[in-house]
Amino acid sequence: MTTCLIAAATLISLSALAQSNTLSKSTYSIKYPSPWSIEGTADAKQFTIKAAPDSGLMQDNFIENLNLVIYDLTSPMNAQQYADFSKTTLPQKIKSFAILQNAKGSLGKDSWYMVFKGVQFNKKLQWKQYYIVKGAKVHILTFTAEATRYKDYIKTVDAMMKSYAVK
Repeated sequence: MTTCLIAAATLISLSALAQSNTLSKSTYSIKYPSPWSIEGTADAKQFTIKAAPDSGLMQDNFIENLNLVIYDLTSPMNAQQYADFSKTTLPQKIKSFAILQNAKGSLGKDSWYMVFKGVQFNKKLQWKQYYIVKGAKVHILTFTAEATRYKDYIKTVDAMMKSYAVK
């Protein structure tokens, strides 16, 4: 039964990509599927795109999301160096922090990503975080999901991340 539900959720996620919306600002653009939605105000330096709330048997009170922040770099560094820096700061915010993947990315010339898990707000969560450095700025894309639901969303989120373009 669980396998059928996960397969159904994956199919729904993949079919939603066919009906995508585009968020375009002066510094970036990204495609996201319906029924995902922008939370609050997106601007040239940040956004949060939320998944549709769960329904049926898979219902919970956590809403998976993809967000972006763009920071000015205070000193020159590449994406891998920024990821190394993040490895030192994330454990201060996430209990039981553990890195699952740490590799060169495919989103531009200078990109790196990490997949990690841990506990935050008393929830077991899993993240995929992309670092894209262009000039003196770092674009940080972060997908956050409940650890048990991460696999249900990652194909859709990977497609969203691949559509991200730095302007």
